[in-house]
Amino acid sequence: MLPVLLLLFAVFCDVRAALFYDSYYGVPIGMDEVKRHSKANTTFWCVNEFEPCDPNEGRRVDGTCNNIRYPNRGAGHTPFTRVLPPVFDKDFEPKKAASGNDLPLPRVLRTNLVSVGKVPSQRLTQLAIHAFVFLSSDVVSLHDTINYILWRPYCCAPRGKNDTYCVPNKIPENDPVHRFSGHRCLNMTRPETFQSIGCIPKGSSPERRHYVHLPFLG
Repeated sequence: MLPVLLLLFAVFCDVRAALFYDSYYGVPIGMDEVKRHSKANTTFWCVNEFEPCDPNEGRRVDGTCNNIRYPNRGAGHTPFTRVLPPVFDKDFEPKKAASGNDLPLPRVLRTNLVSVGKVPSQRLTQLAIHAFVFLSSDVVSLHDTINYILWRPYCCAPRGKNDTYCVPNKIPENDPVHRFSGHRCLNMTRPETFQSIGCIPKGSSPERRHYVHLPFLG
């Protein structure tokens, strides 16, 4: 009787064997590899688990099955596709300008591109800001925020110079917001990558993961 009940349950609930894919390389992996990630506590980030795709179904909420041949493409926790190869300085530090000098401070770019206050423009409207927020929300993770607020709040202090995960955001003296506050540094850390989590070996160009946000799926 029990086998019959299990068969009926499988038929009515459409229970199918789950597939396991490597989040970074996008290839199927076996149980031995899944167990290895489970032992290292990296399964959540490095392994995507989902049911086989149906050729007649649409794109799933989790981003899988958007491509029947490569069902893991577009899923959460997978790498972005680079348009151009990455360019870093030594030890994956920020690249230099063509002259060999440092590039402009990130804070300077932020205050010029996303200005504070009334900035009339005939070319860029508020939609540009909304687009920026949309893109950043798909890149920034809660873990990164907790990292520089709770776990590494010292990146602007001398201690941060010895922590490779620290990337303090320097503030120029003429900053439109902090020129009178006395703040000359914002505590920031490097974002999580497939390398820092342990999905792929260190020593290669850092690769970020992307996320799937349900409100943005139409």
